[in-house]
Amino acid sequence: MPGRSEDDLLVELLLKTGIDLALPAETRTIADCAVHSLGGGALLVCLADVPAAQARALGDGIADWLDELAPTAPTTFFFKDSGFDAGGERAAEARANLAATLRHRRGNDAIEKLGAI
Repeated sequence: MPGRSEDDLLVELLLKTGIDLALPAETRTIADCAVHSLGGGALLVCLADVPAAQARALGDGIADWLDELAPTAPTTFFFKDSGFDAGGERAAEARANLAATLRHRRGNDAIEKLGAI
């Protein structure tokens, strides 16, 4: 989405999903990507460009952070679909690796949704 900052996209996502903007929020840099946590890990958002080589490290770093946060409900994840910079088949592979890492580390029951914007 040209001309739009990550903050713009994050606020738009929160408004569209009905997330309370007053929830506690924290941002960490994981695998050189900004990851936002809202509501103690109820929602995680990464709107950064994710290099294909970093997809697994990003998934592991997010899983480690969720281990610290210990959310009581399943977590919803959103990533910028166009943020996977490998292009074509490699981009699909990077998305799949990230999703598989999160599901493996956190379990299917700990994930509410893996979405792309």
